[in-house]
Amino acid sequence: DIGYAYEKKGNFEEALDYYLRSLENNESQSIVRSYRNLANVYINLNDFKKAEQYFQLAMEKSRNFFGESSYEMA
Repeated sequence: DIGYAYEKKGNFEEALDYYLRSLENNESQSIVRSYRNLANVYINLNDFKKAEQYFQLAMEKSRNFFGESSYEMA
């Protein structure tokens, strides 16, 4: 994943760009990971409010796809 590579290199703005693109027309289970990735980047950018928003979205989608007791909820 290109976004992940940018994130690991510390290029958070580029990572955000690729992670946001991954949300376009994405209603598959991979959207949960995309939301978590975005939250992690926002943490690295010290934007904790946006990080919380994306973690909440990840949890909501995770519940929809996997149910309350899934390991994805952890």
